[in-house]
Amino acid sequence: MTDYCIALAPEEKASRVIEKLVDHALPIPNTEDPAHFDSPQALLSDKFLFHLMHPSDSSSMTLHHHYRQWSTDLKIKLLNHYDDILEMEVLTLIEVYVQQGKYMHLDDLNKKIRHHALIPVLSSPVLKERALFHLASSVELFHHWELIRLNTCFQDILRSRLYERCHAIILYHSDCISACARELFDVMRSYIFSGSIEGISTRKYHVWTFTLSLNRYIWQCTHTLMVWCNGNDPWVSPVS
Repeated sequence: MTDYCIALAPEEKASRVIEKLVDHALPIPNTEDPAHFDSPQALLSDKFLFHLMHPSDSSSMTLHHHYRQWSTDLKIKLLNHYDDILEMEVLTLIEVYVQQGKYMHLDDLNKKIRHHALIPVLSSPVLKERALFHLASSVELFHHWELIRLNTCFQDILRSRLYERCHAIILYHSDCISACARELFDVMRSYIFSGSIEGISTRKYHVWTFTLSLNRYIWQCTHTLMVWCNGNDPWVSPVS
């Protein structure tokens, strides 16, 4: 029945009907365990999803216009079932901030992203992990400094379980870089190889981009290395 909604899309009054049909077509998935995520089969066709994901230059209403007005709860259900839509949302957010073409202080960028419509939708551990993966893929693909800064903000705002654990370690070992490095390495390695085998690649992406967001810690490690380079001390375990 949702395919008939494509023809109803130009009618603004049909918005509520379309929203209800989509809601009933989406079973409730498991959203708490990103390591063992297995979504039930949804009932939306490829044709419907195509129209949903692609905005139109037309002045009339489209499915995409309706989607933008849906409730946060329905968007969460939809993104849990269709990763392509989540990827589209992340890429749209990247486009908005990268195309501005001007430097923005990291604190200001952080505040601006916090108010983006996508952030409230990323409420579950599953969606956080997948959104961070899509951002990590873009960082690796484009190697753009603005994407790295965007990733830093995303890590701080979404605060995944990896983020919480690693920042607790950094605070606890604030006066001992070598102890901190060893514990961080163990936590990240454990994170990568926990969960399903199929998810290892995703978790590697997440860890790699996460380390890029640890600005202060990276500075401490770089400073330690530079001090050693400028001296005559032997290579010792803290430097490693």
